[in-house]
Amino acid sequence: MALTINQDPNSSFVFSPSHNPIEYLVNSDNSTQPNFKVNCLIYYDVAGANSLVATIKKPIEYGTTKAIIDISSIVRSKDFEGYPYFLTSGTANTLTELKQWRAVFREYYGTTPALSGASASGATFPAWHGDFRYKDWQNNNYRNYVGIAGQNKKYLTNFENHAERDIFAPITTFNTINGSTPFRTINYNQSVYLCSLISQVTGVATLNIALFDSSYTLIDSAQLNSAAVAGKPYRCDWRITPSSLVADYGFSSGDVEDAVYIQCYSSIPTGYVNTKAYMFKIDRCSNPKWGSAYELKWLNRQSGWDGWVFNGKFKRSVQTDKKFLKNDVTRRISGSTIVNDAYARRKKQYNTSVVEQYSLNSDIMSQMEYEGLEDLITSPNVFWNDSGVWRAVNVINTDYEGKTNRVDRIISLGLTFEIDMSNTLQQW
Repeated sequence: MALTINQDPNSSFVFSPSHNPIEYLVNSDNSTQPNFKVNCLIYYDVAGANSLVATIKKPIEYGTTKAIIDISSIVRSKDFEGYPYFLTSGTANTLTELKQWRAVFREYYGTTPALSGASASGATFPAWHGDFRYKDWQNNNYRNYVGIAGQNKKYLTNFENHAERDIFAPITTFNTINGSTPFRTINYNQSVYLCSLISQVTGVATLNIALFDSSYTLIDSAQLNSAAVAGKPYRCDWRITPSSLVADYGFSSGDVEDAVYIQCYSSIPTGYVNTKAYMFKIDRCSNPKWGSAYELKWLNRQSGWDGWVFNGKFKRSVQTDKKFLKNDVTRRISGSTIVNDAYARRKKQYNTSVVEQYSLNSDIMSQMEYEGLEDLITSPNVFWNDSGVWRAVNVINTDYEGKTNRVDRIISLGLTFEIDMSNTLQQW
């Protein structure tokens, strides 16, 4: 009589996105016993504190001898500990070790139910704050974002502005680029984030970055190292701002002035290239007819941070929610006379809540850029750069639509976000 784990989250892949099903399939040859259930103990930080965080008892599926146990809701309750906010100015990179999980199973049955038999322990696995659409999870597309030594993986972003790399090329080489490369346009003062997941590597995680001029000629390259990694699962977060390339990466001011394109990828010296090469085109335009630029940053479904500067048309509106208090004092006494003043009101304004709304338009963008913006509509964490201060905002659109009039060109993406600071004006 024994339990057998037929499938666990580490059966074929080491990482699991915490907002998608994290499932075990457990079989028992003792499942006909009265009141039978599979008892599941869930442990967190198994390489450190090994804390027991939850216990689940699950009956078998009808007509089988197996139980399906999904622990994703429990994993989500703890994975925020490895979930960083975006890097602020002055910090160019950070390295976060992801905690690991394990589930241990036993049989539970009897007229007076009790634990019985030997335990079966699942493999350890790390989880990250990923929330993939069902078809991407079902097709295992989330595996494209997790790198181990010698793999050519994606950053945690929906912007598909990358090129394949030869994973065995020296880490100081860069891809040959040209006009057909899928560049993402970024503002000169805008920060972009290159977030990646790595595991099973030893050494120093390195961001390799190169600058190219308008004719796609390499100007110079540089490297920025993270802390050392040692065979554990990590999250690497890199920040690139064209205007701070001198301070953060050691480029000369002349190199930055001549730069039009940026290419970057991460690597481990002992394990070759770790990610694909991502491409950016620097936009230095500051056309006054656009007025103020609106920079938004949001958490995408891969759990990376994406950003965009809206410098097309925009509109600001203010919504007020006025509440009134009944006031019966509409008269006064003057000497021996009751006076009813014409300006007296029967209802008096008690408070007014002010909500600012901004409607933005992205201007013309490519198909790749449009798809990268889709997560902005659904993201639970969106921030607006308000004169250097990041403010939490709500995107209030319930749907969005992209229209093309030529191949690979999107007309625009419009959206509205609001700032509800609960500013209340009271009158007595």
